[in-house]
Amino acid sequence: MFFLEILLAQEKREICKDFLDKNIGNLYISDFSLHSIGVILFKNDKKKIFQEFTNDVIPKVEIITLPKEAYRDLADIRSNISLEHSKKSDLIIDV
Repeated sequence: MFFLEILLAQEKREICKDFLDKNIGNLYISDFSLHSIGVILFKNDKKKIFQEFTNDVIPKVEIITLPKEAYRDLADIRSNISLEHSKKSDLIIDV
């Protein structure tokens, strides 16, 4: 996750920051990913960072939600999606 790499000051944060800076108006995040970021930050006692993240980033991205009816098809959809990318610049999306 690009956001967590930055928020947790991990090794590839600069690459992630560059990507996000270039694409900030065209990004989507699932509600599940948003909740997961919160759980990870809270677990690491980073409540303030989560608050800053939600104030700064959330207004600039689209939050997507999977309709209840679609969950039963999720496993089939996942098996039909290839997540392998050969280029470093390709975005890998967790499904």
